Amino acid sequence: MRLLWLIPAIFVLGQLGGCEKLETRHKKTVEERLQESFSESSEELRVRIGRIIIAAEKKDYEFALNELAMVSATTALEKSQKKAVDDLMRQLRYDMEEEELENKSDE
Repeated sequence: MRLLWLIPAIFVLGQLGGCEKLETRHKKTVEERLQESFSESSEELRVRIGRIIIAAEKKDYEFALNELAMVSATTALEKSQKKAVDDLMRQLRYDMEEEELENKSDE
């Protein structure tokens, strides 16, 4: 009987440990989806998307958001490309706000 409490405890710990992995996996999926949606585009545009992804990974939110806005405004996007751009922009804004809140709480 004493061991029965271990099963729910292990399950809860597994779920808590998986949350961070899921968040990281989701962010990568958003970036991968962006890259995949432009895989048939011109070399110049694929390079630009690559720079955006690198900037996003380096937390250079301003550059990444500005470049995404430029790509969106200057390129006729397919539905999947538009969704991928919008998803990454949303994620970057969220990450930027979270970072700002963390910085304010540290002051």
